[in-house]
Amino acid sequence: SSAFNTLEGIATSEDAERFTLHNRIARHNGSLWYDLSNEKWEAIRIDDRGWELVTMPPILFKRFSHQEPQTYPAKVGDARDLLKFTRLAKKEQEVLLLVATIASFIPGFPHPVFILYGDQGAAKTTLSKMLRRIIDPSQIQSLSLPNTHQELAQLLSHHHAAFFDNLSGLPEWASDALCRAVTGDGFTKRELYSDDEDVIYKFQRIIALNGINIVASRPDLLDRSILFKLERIPKYERKAEQAFWEEFDAALPGILCGVFNALKKAMDLRPGIKLLEAPRMADFAFWGCAIADSIGYTPQELLDAYYANINEQHEEAIHENPVATVIMLLMEQNPQWE
Repeated sequence: SSAFNTLEGIATSEDAERFTLHNRIARHNGSLWYDLSNEKWEAIRIDDRGWELVTMPPILFKRFSHQEPQTYPAKVGDARDLLKFTRLAKKEQEVLLLVATIASFIPGFPHPVFILYGDQGAAKTTLSKMLRRIIDPSQIQSLSLPNTHQELAQLLSHHHAAFFDNLSGLPEWASDALCRAVTGDGFTKRELYSDDEDVIYKFQRIIALNGINIVASRPDLLDRSILFKLERIPKYERKAEQAFWEEFDAALPGILCGVFNALKKAMDLRPGIKLLEAPRMADFAFWGCAIADSIGYTPQELLDAYYANINEQHEEAIHENPVATVIMLLMEQNPQWE
């Protein structure tokens, strides 16, 4: 205990160098850094010149016990190979899924929540696990929603990508907390063994929610989301779980290579992206246009798909509100009402 106190005193003295530690992804000296979370503490550095494996990265990352090492990326690959393992109900949403996944590797701005929904057997949980393996591999691939605001804040602080599985709905406090985790607002809780000290959490997280129905109903969370409807997998296309994951794991190094290549190109394109108007998640729209361009889509294809998704969010918010639903029925037979 005495040694610990002495070391803590040295570390917090005025002349000691301080390091801000990040969870899985960081921005440093104009580059993006991705922690492979392996025993060698290796990382991937990405900038507008390319990407490379770095064996001795600067002090950037902290580790948590649940994190698993990321596989090494291949020399060549394509991020669009992810689509071979998905069944989106609308083809135009493919660009949204790819762009949102690749954008998850860029810190510093709010990222839309992945909301996956569809019938039983639509592989919602499987897609969540695939995205988790790409972005932030963990021994805990899918999470359950905690019971309290404080427990949720602590859970989110330990996961760069927090994917919640098989939800039937969200209490209001959880919906509000997830909005704050997207935008980067702070959380506090009382420090253990203390009467008047706070532990402060401040972070922006990648969040996914899945369920048979659209689990987000409050407009503020829907505004920060992308809705992905999945189709039920036909019987003749179903595979044994082990065979499926062996196939996906074999494709993962190439997908990661494609992601890092796209990030390199997007960093080069991002300064030139101009929009006459932008949606609420403006940073995502700007980066999304650059990412779409880097993987073979046009920025307009991304924007068209994104604005169509926003219209779906508005419709969902209306249908979840009983007053709005009645007004819609009223106006079907009335050209005007006051």
